[in-house]
Amino acid sequence: MSLFTGAALLLSLPGAEVERIDWPGSLVAPGEILAAPVSPELRAAVRLVWGEALRRGMAMHCVARPELFADGPSRRWLRTRAPGVTQHLCLSDGHAIKPLAGLQTHVFFYRLVDRANMLALARLCRRAGELMAQVGSQVNTHLALGDDVDAARPPSVLLHAATPLEHPPPVLLPLFYNCNSDEDSANRTEQAGPVAAERLTDAARLHYLPLTETALDDSAFARVVARTVLEACFDPTRLLVLRLPAGGGERTPAQRIAAMLPALRHSGVVIPRASAGNIVFATEDLEEDHTKLARLPRHILVHDSFDFWRHTPGFYAGAEQVAVCAGPDPASPAHLPPTCLPYDVRDAYGPRAIRRRIDAAA
Repeated sequence: MSLFTGAALLLSLPGAEVERIDWPGSLVAPGEILAAPVSPELRAAVRLVWGEALRRGMAMHCVARPELFADGPSRRWLRTRAPGVTQHLCLSDGHAIKPLAGLQTHVFFYRLVDRANMLALARLCRRAGELMAQVGSQVNTHLALGDDVDAARPPSVLLHAATPLEHPPPVLLPLFYNCNSDEDSANRTEQAGPVAAERLTDAARLHYLPLTETALDDSAFARVVARTVLEACFDPTRLLVLRLPAGGGERTPAQRIAAMLPALRHSGVVIPRASAGNIVFATEDLEEDHTKLARLPRHILVHDSFDFWRHTPGFYAGAEQVAVCAGPDPASPAHLPPTCLPYDVRDAYGPRAIRRRIDAAA
């Protein structure tokens, strides 16, 4: 049976998010989750799944701790309160997969762009890889998890956002690169102040690289990013926008910049100690219809683990090319697969997407 089978869907949340919500009962409506102080990533995931359920005419209920419904009386109570539920989707940050007795469980690893969550998933595979054998499908990934002999790969269900992202408009900051000091580079960048988008429209084309912690942990991908920066330094017709890894409300833009610069510095690629007017950092995702930059031909470069589903298909349809980079990395946990998506990435990123293979020597 598929994920969207039956009259209703049951959605469970990871423990770290559960603690942020003032639950009025064991089951709540999705709207109460969206109104709670949960992470933006969880909010996007709930909205994504709820929208698909509504499109299919299904109700959706959210549960805090599915393990509480293991015995007969509690399962009967759940069936009474959530009639028609046969499928359970576990939203996981990589720390756990929680099956729900009596229901078919599916999993959505919604936050693998964060370093801590990818490492948690590595531990989960090492200690409890057999859990994936109990999973009916996986949302927006194509992972084979478990040991090398008995790795399980549940079928994939790919979902895209139906509406553009909701977030503050991006602030564009110029790149000042000092290979001897990440802190100096970050501080000089922040002190320079925002760059008006109108000043960037003289470029012939836009190259957009949304960066994440997980992507920069891949040394081969970090080398690709560094080479892209180097090429832009000597090609003023190219506008390069580096979307900073998410930092929440706890870190300033300077702190976020300083946290990602070591990946460039350790890449082995020598980037000039200078500032380039055609290379900027973006504090948030570019909008799909960014009025000042939308006219530029757009090339998008992402890591295989990028959470593509937060954007609508229209975001990628507006690009001339989407290059999805992946490849084996000796520094990555050996039991994690080299890719999160199938080799053919067009289902995730559209007909202009290509797979760009990289390796440690790229």
